[in-house]
Amino acid sequence: MNPAPLRLLYLHGFRSSGQSEKAQYLARHGPWQLLAPDLPDRPAEAIPFLERLLDELHRSPLPLALIGTSLGAFYADRFAHRRQLPAILINPLLESDWMRQAIGPNRNLYTQSLFTIDEADIAAMYQLDRTLAQPAPPLLLLHDEGDELFDFRRADAHYRDRAEIHLYPGGCHRFDHLPEAMATIERFLGT
Repeated sequence: MNPAPLRLLYLHGFRSSGQSEKAQYLARHGPWQLLAPDLPDRPAEAIPFLERLLDELHRSPLPLALIGTSLGAFYADRFAHRRQLPAILINPLLESDWMRQAIGPNRNLYTQSLFTIDEADIAAMYQLDRTLAQPAPPLLLLHDEGDELFDFRRADAHYRDRAEIHLYPGGCHRFDHLPEAMATIERFLGT
């Protein structure tokens, strides 16, 4: 008898989409059922959206894991703690304060929709930070050393005692090493 398929919830980054190249790659190449919703652009809307989605997914008997990139990795880390789910964090945003540089008008690179980041979004991220549960769930950190937005050394220090860490030489914030990381992801998820 085959085990129940794993559902992998992909959380995309800032100004991105569930239709990103990474999501498409994960859907084509993984032994899981990939769920890749388009998250609301603003954290103040994305966080309650994810709460409702995870409540709905929790009603299913199928196992669930999270995978997120950049801002999506920030969400994946926090919701993994809150829900005690395994999570894969790719080139993660570490701190809410980073989003302050995005305050003002923004455009989603996939949908071209305009939206505004404001203090309510930063406050929603701070609130999510304050609700981390212990013990920490299983975490896998994947980071390109060439990430131009987030210094891999800070991520390494932040997750050193909390996650299995894999650093890849070169690359960029888009995470160029997803094909090479697939075996690690599958092993981590037990698929």
